[in-house]
Amino acid sequence: MYHHIKSSEFANQIYYLKDMNYNFLSFNSLLKDSSILKASSKNILVTFDDGYKSNFFDSYPVAVKYNLPLIIYLTTGYINNKRNFWWRSLKKSVLNSKVDTIYEKGNKIDLITKHEREKFYYRKIKEIRQLPISERDAYVDSLCSKVGFNKIGSRDNLSWKQIKYMNLKGIDFGIHTHNHVSFSHEEISTVLEDVDLSIDEFRKNLE
Repeated sequence: MYHHIKSSEFANQIYYLKDMNYNFLSFNSLLKDSSILKASSKNILVTFDDGYKSNFFDSYPVAVKYNLPLIIYLTTGYINNKRNFWWRSLKKSVLNSKVDTIYEKGNKIDLITKHEREKFYYRKIKEIRQLPISERDAYVDSLCSKVGFNKIGSRDNLSWKQIKYMNLKGIDFGIHTHNHVSFSHEEISTVLEDVDLSIDEFRKNLE
């Protein structure tokens, strides 16, 4: 399972796996018989999570070159709008902070050195993942503002146009929720509502 990867690195990995006689399975073949994935240790399924635009520019050309079946799981609430993945916004903002110091709950946090920024970023990632979505996005917005960045920047996400193009060329797609909710930290009703939103958005744009 991948999220995003440079085309040269992805090509090298696929070349190696093919050279070692691995068999790449398609999603449709699994739908017909899910047992084939375990039939051989050399049967593999290549998947991508979230729906980064690098899937179109880097991964898709490699898939075409090697006739490689792929399935990309989309976080549908981030497609064709100005939203950016919250963890990417956080990373860009904190690691490129325009301020040297911020305060949280009365505590002074220095962001002068690269080490200080990275340490703070990785700590915040762990904390924010545990927040319910109703608090998560607002907190990320607030934190990005504190370090001098607007959360909305260059988008990292696929567009429906790119998705439809790849789908017509044989790339499979599935859903990865609508708002990237955490199943382990949300109420089940919130999770089910988010999944339903994702299914509706997927069917509206791709089926």
